[in-house]
Amino acid sequence: MVHRSLPVALSLARVEARKLLRNPMVILGTILSFVITIGVTWRDIPVLNRHDSLTVDALVPLAAAVLVAAHLATIRPRRYKTTELWDSLVTSDATMTAAHLLSALLLAFFALALVLVQLSYMKVIGGVATPRPAIILTGPALVAFAGGFGVALGRWAPRIFVAPLGLAGVVAVCTVLIGNTYQHNREWLSLWVSSEGLAGIPSELTLRPDGWRLGYFLGLVALAASVAFIPDASKRVLAASLATVALVGTFLVANQLTKESPRDLQRAITTQLQQGWTAPSCREYSSVAYCPMPGYEPWIDRWRRPTEGVLVAVPAGARPTDLRLLQAPGHTQRYDEDRNSFVSRWLDREGRRGALASETDIHPSMRWGRNSAQGESELSIALMVASRTIGLDSRFRLTEDDLQALGDPRGGNFKVGRRRSQCTSIEQGRAIVALWLAAQATGATEAEFASAAARVPYQAERADGPTYFDPLAWNLLGYTYGTSDDYRVLWGARETNYALQLLGRDQTEIRAVVAEEWSLLTDPATTTDQAAEVLSLRPLPSLEEAHDNWGLVYRGLKQWGTAPCH
Repeated sequence: MVHRSLPVALSLARVEARKLLRNPMVILGTILSFVITIGVTWRDIPVLNRHDSLTVDALVPLAAAVLVAAHLATIRPRRYKTTELWDSLVTSDATMTAAHLLSALLLAFFALALVLVQLSYMKVIGGVATPRPAIILTGPALVAFAGGFGVALGRWAPRIFVAPLGLAGVVAVCTVLIGNTYQHNREWLSLWVSSEGLAGIPSELTLRPDGWRLGYFLGLVALAASVAFIPDASKRVLAASLATVALVGTFLVANQLTKESPRDLQRAITTQLQQGWTAPSCREYSSVAYCPMPGYEPWIDRWRRPTEGVLVAVPAGARPTDLRLLQAPGHTQRYDEDRNSFVSRWLDREGRRGALASETDIHPSMRWGRNSAQGESELSIALMVASRTIGLDSRFRLTEDDLQALGDPRGGNFKVGRRRSQCTSIEQGRAIVALWLAAQATGATEAEFASAAARVPYQAERADGPTYFDPLAWNLLGYTYGTSDDYRVLWGARETNYALQLLGRDQTEIRAVVAEEWSLLTDPATTTDQAAEVLSLRPLPSLEEAHDNWGLVYRGLKQWGTAPCH
């Protein structure tokens, strides 16, 4: 009987699949999948071994739509009150159930085509690295399960309100599983887990059990299909047997998902990171070494543009000869969940002992912006290169002079010999030169710097309205954090506005003055006022004057609690 009913089921499945594709909810889900993909990658160059997981997120609306649409298709005779007419047909209920399940499978192939189109789009807009096969198939498997679950609901509870309730139940279960991530890695049992693409975390730092999760999804597909056949009396024994096998298989795979050992994960991530940093594929251009992680090689040209833009404005004899850009996860890209916080500690420890990189290296992050965010990424690199070129060092051990500059503050964080990773360039004239070098590097860095500086004006005079005085340029600090954890410079609003004045002048003239007075302008002892005078800038009120104008007490470096940059 099976070989006779299969052609009928296939023919009916093609018809049902066309109806599903024309369903308004499915059309809307398809549109939303593209909207999600385009929206998330609008400000980021896609990394295909990270943003491939975005295709799973993007298919969630389609899966929800297929669940409801498949349920409605299954209960169509009851909805149209034509049950008796359907019962008069030669086609059995089991054949109709098979047809609906096969139509859901055809929708899964449609979802796979959507995934391939989305990945092609990511590649066209500059995507790097290679997508993971298990991730590519996970989204379509989710759609297949949604369709099978909808059919099973229709066979067991042929009521129109059941599908929304079933969808709500799925959401509730997923919420509970995700909310208990501190135990047994239960989040992997959820149908949806925030992907690396949404979280912005490199897959090199997560190593999710993608293969086992795909197997888990396929087990759920088989389980839903088996359950859908159980109400059919003639196939009940066979269906129950298949459901039992599917349930046992799903349980075994799910058990593997929850057995992830934190120690094994640490070992795997350590191996992954060491492979990327111990033998990087470096390329040298104009005496600068560019060392990307595997798969990120096309970004070298993106790093070169702001790097060379900074160096071309530096006198030839002052350009660093040992400059190296070694890619590393930035501050916002470390996987800092409780069970994986070791990544941050491990990177810091290995960096301090020089096992991964020299302390003089610059570490571009594993993210690069596009469209409106391109300027942010270029300015981040430019600030790193300018700081390194000028000699602004934020990684040092505190000295007696530092404690004196800090007013010898009390507290365990300030002791001679304690390592620091943050400093302030406020009241250092070389900060003006560093900020100008970074801003003038490219057209994108100039526009981005001007925009950021406009948001942190030097409010030296009290004015009416909701303005306030802030000596720090916090907006510029964000560019440092976005690139690396190693250079953390607190920039001053006063120095920022002086650099903005330089951008409004003839750049050829400024370069000549900077080259002629390079030694003085880059001397740590040169104050902001002295540098402004050398550069013929319009004087701005001092910090003491500004504080006095606002009725505040100027407390020097103690005000922001960090040592001056070395």
